[in-house]
Amino acid sequence: MYQVAIVDDEPLIRKSLSESIDWDTFECEVCLQAPEVKAITEYLKDNEVDILLLDINLPGVDGLTFAKEIKKKNNNIKVIMVSAYKDFQYVKQALQIGVFDYIAKPISNQEVVSIVKKAILAIKEEKDLNLLEKLKQDETKMLNNYFAKSRQLVQSQILKNILTNNEISDLSEDLKVIPQNSSKHAAIVIKSLSKIEDSAINKKYILKYIEENQGYYDFEIKQTIINNNIVFVVLFTNKISQKDAKKTINKFCKSILNYISDWVEVNFYIGVSSIYSDTKEMWKAYQEAFNVAENQFFIRNKSISFREDLEKNDRNIKFSIIHDLDYFYNFLQRQNIYNEEIETEINKLIDEISVYSKGNISLAKSILSEVCITIGRLYLKQNTHNDFSVEQIQNDINKLYNIQDSKKYIINFIKIISQQEKHEEYSPIITSAMAFIKKHYCENISLETVSDSISINPSYLSRLIKKETGKNFIDIILEERINTAKQLLQDPKLRLNEIASLVGYKDYAYFYQVFKKNMGITPMDFRKNNRKL
Repeated sequence: MYQVAIVDDEPLIRKSLSESIDWDTFECEVCLQAPEVKAITEYLKDNEVDILLLDINLPGVDGLTFAKEIKKKNNNIKVIMVSAYKDFQYVKQALQIGVFDYIAKPISNQEVVSIVKKAILAIKEEKDLNLLEKLKQDETKMLNNYFAKSRQLVQSQILKNILTNNEISDLSEDLKVIPQNSSKHAAIVIKSLSKIEDSAINKKYILKYIEENQGYYDFEIKQTIINNNIVFVVLFTNKISQKDAKKTINKFCKSILNYISDWVEVNFYIGVSSIYSDTKEMWKAYQEAFNVAENQFFIRNKSISFREDLEKNDRNIKFSIIHDLDYFYNFLQRQNIYNEEIETEINKLIDEISVYSKGNISLAKSILSEVCITIGRLYLKQNTHNDFSVEQIQNDINKLYNIQDSKKYIINFIKIISQQEKHEEYSPIITSAMAFIKKHYCENISLETVSDSISINPSYLSRLIKKETGKNFIDIILEERINTAKQLLQDPKLRLNEIASLVGYKDYAYFYQVFKKNMGITPMDFRKNNRKL
């Protein structure tokens, strides 16, 4: 929540700003109301404030002077001046000292909300820029620390040129980038799947491990960074067979995985090229390793993959993806419950998507997302109480590491989304009562209202409802209101107080309490986690 402080010597203005604006709807809360600057000065010693609504004319101090002092101490605070002065000179002075905006009295709530929202947007943009800059600095610092020596930096750049441009300069021999007695070599590409802020940490641990163990290997390792991936070239100077070279490299890669897993979550793919004899083909080895790492999504359950694994995964099967998707959807509609047949068809479909994508991970994940969204819509038609978030589906699928995980995800998704609400066979009386409740739940109805509509004694109806549904009358009304509110909250065009009114709560505060008690989260948090289809 963004912290808002209000400093104004007029009590009515402080109360109006604090209580007449629904701060919660745009993720704000009023953390302090004060009539003079002493209170906010003390508060800022131990607390943070994001937005400060500050009167320009305060007892014993000039608001502009105080704003200037605040900005010097913490330039991140968005100061919004409030004053009866409309003179352009005051506005100009305020903007010159770094005030975010200026509101003239009499104050309009609509204007305050508009300016505060702009301040929130500015805060978010500054945080994003600061995070990006910090990440860049951390990444640069980590790499510079590792390649601190100029010789290492030059070696890394030369190797990068060799691998990407096939440029072998005279310096490569002088700096021993390529040993003259190299008999065989292979390239290794380590592709991070982590978030940006974790990627630098992973690189740090990997490079640290190689540095500490460099003297224990019976082969040479050269390293560089290309496209944010760590690239190793393993060079054997002794005679070694292709088979033994592959075993040695596999053991080396496993040692990296084992070491990293002791420190952080293993969240990367390792792609290994074929074994080459001619160092002039080093660039080709890199391209192979890069392709293996890029396409590892389609290689089942493997963190380390060789070029041969990718070749085994390539199949030349022609089919119409549209036809196969249509067949799957039609098949799914004929199934009443989850069964083994569905799992078999999912396995077929995922294999076909893998072939159709031809190594394009973005295309594969796009099709997988569309499959899940369509499945969700199919079940949504049958059961209005099962909702799902498109954004959540896309986020989940973007995090999948391989094709096997994709199968598991879709199987689990269908199991969850297909758990339809059981509709029992109700008696005619309860059927009529439930229909009336579904139609009028948003009104101020009571048990007597419902009983009158079907001409039956209220006490008898209450016992009958409990017997057939297992719920009390009040619980049924509450369930209808909460379920409808959940669907309405996915529409960003509707305000929270409007939704409260639409489901039968005239007081938003009461709706807030009821919703949080039953769902475990606030209406605002539920809205942030869900998006309308």
